[in-house]
Amino acid sequence: MANKPYSDSFFSKIIPDLNKVIDAVIYVYMGFVFVISMNLDPEIKKYSNVFALVIMALIGIYVLTNRFEGIINRFNIMFGLYTAYCLLTILWSADRSITIERSTTVLKIFIVCALIYYYITKENKTAMLLNAIYIGGLSLLVFTIVYYGPKGYIEGMLSGKRMGYDFADANDLGMALMYTSIIGLYYTFYEKKWWNIFVSAAAAFAVIGTGSRVAILMFVAGVFLLFLFFQTGKKRLLCIPGFFVVVGIGYAVLHLPMFAGMLHRIDNMLAHLLGKAGYDSSTNTRIIMIKAGFEQFLKTPIFGLGIGTSNVIMMKAMNIETYLHNNYIELLACSGIVGFSLFYSMHAYIIAKTIKPAFRRNNDAIIVITLLIMSLVQEMTNVDYYEKIPLILLMFSLCSVQQHKFEFSR
Repeated sequence: MANKPYSDSFFSKIIPDLNKVIDAVIYVYMGFVFVISMNLDPEIKKYSNVFALVIMALIGIYVLTNRFEGIINRFNIMFGLYTAYCLLTILWSADRSITIERSTTVLKIFIVCALIYYYITKENKTAMLLNAIYIGGLSLLVFTIVYYGPKGYIEGMLSGKRMGYDFADANDLGMALMYTSIIGLYYTFYEKKWWNIFVSAAAAFAVIGTGSRVAILMFVAGVFLLFLFFQTGKKRLLCIPGFFVVVGIGYAVLHLPMFAGMLHRIDNMLAHLLGKAGYDSSTNTRIIMIKAGFEQFLKTPIFGLGIGTSNVIMMKAMNIETYLHNNYIELLACSGIVGFSLFYSMHAYIIAKTIKPAFRRNNDAIIVITLLIMSLVQEMTNVDYYEKIPLILLMFSLCSVQQHKFEFSR
């Protein structure tokens, strides 16, 4: 039975231009995700959740007008299984209250992302979704600049203060802005939208002020991949030296007085990686967390201790309630091999589908694999399995794979 055209449906009388309204709401929602959800104040964060209900209602109407056609899709199956497993771990959780909180958070994000995925893939609007994510990051950049003022931000950097902690987590702020910076570079060099270089540079500058080392690692990974895929064949070899030149210039810029705090943190990180120095307190703490998490994984390797129960692990190891600061170890310890595999099977699928077209200079595949690998770098020092921005980027990646029908590499 053919679908009844939207223009002839009951809903068309209430919302004449549903698609235009949904498009606008998606843009606004991404702004809320980057700016409002980033805020440490739980009362402010609620506004993002309220706006999510608007998206759910509008796209819910869209789904009804399409008679649920295509509602069973790869995203719903893969992310749905992961979500269901998170909820299932409540049954054996070592701390049911935290597992209920974490798993219901994943469920809420899944519902919103599933609806956005349905709309984006049905309308072939993956490019619009990427742009909405970019505008969301740009909104965060503008908010940060307005919050501190250009002079205040620079003065804070000069004083050695890690910027962002006044309203958000500095690392989360740095990572969100770094995605914005890399998307800006992609638009500049791949889409020839040259004005985006200024957005990219401004976002990178703001990232340095946060003092986030993982954001710098994400930048290195993102720039390397954009350089790697920029040319094809033998010409690609010429891009590699260009990457090292850019990294060298960036490292030289960090020697300016205003970047002293970030330079110190990066020098410490490099020294540890090269085995030339002892661990600082932050690095030592993270090593203890990783060891404690891995030891728990060995005790409960298949199903884990229950989603979110890293607080139980850390109370035993260090007498503090916190997460493990490593998404890989967190999932292994708390959800076991089953949960780890369900989550990262999505990443493996996306990489398998995009790696070959990326090397063939397919722009859509390039931005997908670049952002995905940046998120994998991020997860070495951050727990993201229930965070909105990384999961939205994962949803975007699956949207792109669905829309562009990338072939598996062989």
